Amino acid sequence: FRYHPETSSTSIRKIVEGMNHRMNEFYYRHGFVRRKVALDAAVTKVFVQRIRPGYRTGRRAVASVVHTGGNNSEAFVEPPRKAIYSL
Repeated sequence: FRYHPETSSTSIRKIVEGMNHRMNEFYYRHGFVRRKVALDAAVTKVFVQRIRPGYRTGRRAVASVVHTGGNNSEAFVEPPRKAIYSL
């Protein structure tokens, strides 16, 4: 975050430049990933990776986390089906 006192309504702003890279580096350094990963991999590639022996993560697990967090616009996750009613 960066402080901008010259604007009263938005004086604290989030720094978004390079945010994805910083997040990837954070998780990589804190041991969530045990092997080297291509940080610039396409999100449309098949996503199955071993995290720890005996544990696997895949499309369904990622979709569950994404939907739980309320983010339904990821490229690799199908949005939940909702009934749309019209008049």
